[in-house]
Amino acid sequence: FLAVFLKCESEDKSQEWTYKIERSFRLNGVQTHEVPNTMPTYDNKDNSWGPGKFIAWKDLIDPEKGYIKEDGSIQIEVTVHSIQVLSGRHDQLSLGVTEDLIRQMVK
Repeated sequence: FLAVFLKCESEDKSQEWTYKIERSFRLNGVQTHEVPNTMPTYDNKDNSWGPGKFIAWKDLIDPEKGYIKEDGSIQIEVTVHSIQVLSGRHDQLSLGVTEDLIRQMVK
């Protein structure tokens, strides 16, 4: 599986913060693979959320689905729809996407 996570960090590492972030993930290719909008709570202890099983590896590499481009790259679109500040300062918010490649044996 391919796992994709949105990571939320604050510049001030000493301050506690909590945000609710509505976001969605989409893999673009000949076909489109989407994960619907969700709105998890991010905080300074749990700052990374996303679909741990975004897409099965066999589907990702299937040439008919066209997810892998000629240069070997893929395009994942992460859209942040809203940010709700529950505590902390919003002006020190930093968002980034991390990708983990997870292979699972298919029986």
